[in-house]
Amino acid sequence: MLQIWAELLGVQQISTHDNFFNLGGHSLLAIQLMMKIREKFNVKSTISDIFDFPTIASLSSLTKQKFRYN
Repeated sequence: MLQIWAELLGVQQISTHDNFFNLGGHSLLAIQLMMKIREKFNVKSTISDIFDFPTIASLSSLTKQKFRYN
């Protein structure tokens, strides 16, 4: 997840508690993030997931939950 965020946001230093939108993320990047999560983890995310869980820590937790139920 860290690598995906770094690539999309063009940021080297990212904490798992940094907010996607505070790092320069916006709705179009959120859509790209959602698609990359689907590709890499085979988990269906929604755009609202990115807005509701805007940190790597929270989004990873949600992704793990969804992975278990797929």
